[in-house]
Amino acid sequence: MKPLFREKKAKGKLFALIALLVIGLAALTWYWYYPKEPLVRRFSGRVSSSASAPSQARPETKVVVPPEAHPLVPPKKKEVKRPVPKPARPAATGRWQHWGAAPYARSLAEACKKAPAAIDGFSMPQVVKEHFKRALGDCTGGAVVWLTPEEPLEQMWSGGRHPHLMNRIAVARLPVLRSPDGRPYRKGAVAETAKALSWTFAYEGKTYVLYLPLVCFNWSWQSGPAAAPALPQEKCVELSFDAPVGGNVRWGVGSTKGPLPPSVCNAQRQGSLAWTAWLGDCDICNPDLGYIRGILGSTAEIPHKYLYPVLARRQTLRFSTAIWSRVVYICLEYPDGTQTCGVYMRPQDWRGRYHVDIPDSFWITDGGNCPSAAH
Repeated sequence: MKPLFREKKAKGKLFALIALLVIGLAALTWYWYYPKEPLVRRFSGRVSSSASAPSQARPETKVVVPPEAHPLVPPKKKEVKRPVPKPARPAATGRWQHWGAAPYARSLAEACKKAPAAIDGFSMPQVVKEHFKRALGDCTGGAVVWLTPEEPLEQMWSGGRHPHLMNRIAVARLPVLRSPDGRPYRKGAVAETAKALSWTFAYEGKTYVLYLPLVCFNWSWQSGPAAAPALPQEKCVELSFDAPVGGNVRWGVGSTKGPLPPSVCNAQRQGSLAWTAWLGDCDICNPDLGYIRGILGSTAEIPHKYLYPVLARRQTLRFSTAIWSRVVYICLEYPDGTQTCGVYMRPQDWRGRYHVDIPDSFWITDGGNCPSAAH
């Protein structure tokens, strides 16, 4: 009986040891896992207790946790860099150096026909555009200029079949390397330049210049500050009359003092077209020299003789006041070849006037019996 008791006693100690281990493990587990504070649940910044019954709603409380105290705090929002709009690129700049490579027109007539569309495509003010379109006429009244190297142009049309607009370009310097006799020039000493027709218009403190280079007929333009007011000029004398469009005007000046002196007043105009120099020098025009000498004296000659086609009904001849001591004669020719007798403006007919209109009734058809003078 004794050995059996000892075996049972040993088994009891083992069971007691196992029981102590289980109780210790349970206590340790309870110590580590039993929450001493309500669990923080991250949901829209609200906190709730896991020990609370579902039916017992507690008031919502916002908890502010420093970033370093809790890993569940959302990170700071990154600053979003909005794209900064880029400034508009300036118009392309370039250099006009391939003269005649891409002509806008093949002739002056074609360039004149395409002028309104070319002017409308420019970025100049509308008032300036309308003025240039009215002033061009047949594109023969522009002043002859030379586009010097490095001269800046605001815009220029290029290309015929596929025209395009070039912005902010400069006239290139095309070197001339040798003289006509073959002698070489020093580098950079001589440069070629382009011949062009130009029209000028002042508007709102700026001067606009329209160019038609004759090498390629590429319409172009530039602008700059308005020129300083010119010094007072001589007051001009004008003689106006109506003429048949499609016909011709033959006129001239008789004088005992030779040709009229040079003057900015010496010009003519058809309708609203630009003022031009007297045009159409005529060697075969022979006015009534006897009648002119009867007015001025036997030494009178005809230093000025002209014949030109009529493009607009209204005609104006302009002179300096030197015309008051001379005789002006005018004859009209109709499209069918019919001519009129001459109208003569004598020195005494001016009476110090700066503008005189010739009435239509003064024109008498030449039937071989023209009076000696009609004035």
